Amino acid sequence: MVGYELCAQMLSQQPGAQLCRAGAACDLVISLRSLSSTPSVEILYIVLDADEKLWTLTERAKVLHVKESGLGQIAFSVMPCAAGFLPYPSISVYSCKTIGTPRLGENYTEGVDMLPGVPLLSFLRTAGKQIRVLAASQTDSEPAEQKKGLKHKLGKLFD
Repeated sequence: MVGYELCAQMLSQQPGAQLCRAGAACDLVISLRSLSSTPSVEILYIVLDADEKLWTLTERAKVLHVKESGLGQIAFSVMPCAAGFLPYPSISVYSCKTIGTPRLGENYTEGVDMLPGVPLLSFLRTAGKQIRVLAASQTDSEPAEQKKGLKHKLGKLFD
């Protein structure tokens, strides 16, 4: 039985920007909803995987705390490596194994190591979704002569 519903959304880290650019970090926000009839507080392990030619994953895994309401949300920093319509990185949900015991006076996750346990069945609402990634922005550090040279070469092509 499917235990969780996931929804992924890509957000640009550039102020006011709606799209991601190749070579610029974006936030992959994952929202999770427990499909259990009696949701409870849980700790899950969320893991990303992606084609290295398309995405640089600065964070591959994180621990997600599911609230009593059965909802949880987490953000990963990802960077597209190419322009075009890129598929979202794949998302997997695992139970969380703990190694060690928390020290007295600390909350449950302090003083313990979290590792992925067994894979859990989940439904990804945004499966197959793609994001349009723009080419890396031109920097003003390019010499003006080089830009003029390119314009001249392009002009010759169309003459």
